[in-house]
Amino acid sequence: MYFLWEMLYESMYVPEGHEPLSRDILQDPHISKYMEGWGRKGDYGLVAISEGKPVGSITIRYLSEDNKGYGYVSDDIPELGMAISQNYRGQGIGSALLHRLFEDLRSKNVTKVSLSVDPNNRAAMKLYRKFGFHKVGMEGTSITMVANLNRNHAIEFIAISKHRMINHYLPKLKICLEQLNHTMIWHKESDDSNSIGGIVSHVIEHVNRNTLRLVNPDVILSQGFEDYFPDVDVDKVILLDKLEITFSRYAEAMDLLSADQLHMYNMYHVVEHTGYHLGQIIDRAQRITGIQFQFVQNGINEKQLMKMVEEEIG
Repeated sequence: MYFLWEMLYESMYVPEGHEPLSRDILQDPHISKYMEGWGRKGDYGLVAISEGKPVGSITIRYLSEDNKGYGYVSDDIPELGMAISQNYRGQGIGSALLHRLFEDLRSKNVTKVSLSVDPNNRAAMKLYRKFGFHKVGMEGTSITMVANLNRNHAIEFIAISKHRMINHYLPKLKICLEQLNHTMIWHKESDDSNSIGGIVSHVIEHVNRNTLRLVNPDVILSQGFEDYFPDVDVDKVILLDKLEITFSRYAEAMDLLSADQLHMYNMYHVVEHTGYHLGQIIDRAQRITGIQFQFVQNGINEKQLMKMVEEEIG
């Protein structure tokens, strides 16, 4: 029990540069209600162990209308609390705990879980959104979030889409461009064809547009994009930088996307569209240079993609 109280203390967010909270805060009834009398009906928790010692925990407790917690939504939705010991953060322990807890709760026919989080705690916000939590309200300065435990396939789809774009398509695009000189990049094989540089610029613009759509689903985008294959004749280094920046912004937007915000058609379209034009670029680059890139043999393959997805979602 001592460790769970310790994790309750660790779970309270303190902004960087601020003094730690007094441990007397654990005696505050608004805080102690999460642990007092632990083991009552509905209480459930998991403890993460590393090298034989506890390093993190995750718990749920049902609270009531007349004894609300900070993340209270309703009597039939348990409130989640989680913390990882400071020296063990950033190692995937939080993801592992959430994944296991969600599995266990589904087996108990629990369909939703809530929590409270400080919006300035960016690491926690990113993690919770990845697991499908979405904002349902505010309590003081903290955000109340709820996850629907039946949306786990959407979380997996988001992770697959992100890693295919960032860890498959982007490296392949960069490898192709790095093997080409300026003339090769901007050469047109015929008057009605597009240069490799034009196709890459088209991909960059398409990903940028879809990043805007992820951030703001109501954004209205200009028409006529399907004919956008500009021959801007920029230096290869600039083109590579634009690719890196564009895909990084897309990944950041994906990391903030929750399962309930997923528009599956839009996400599938940007992945499919990028893959189509990537195939054009690879084919032409191999013909021009005579190089066979051997992406699969060099580690850019489905086995590695699956490994990345499993590491992210547990």
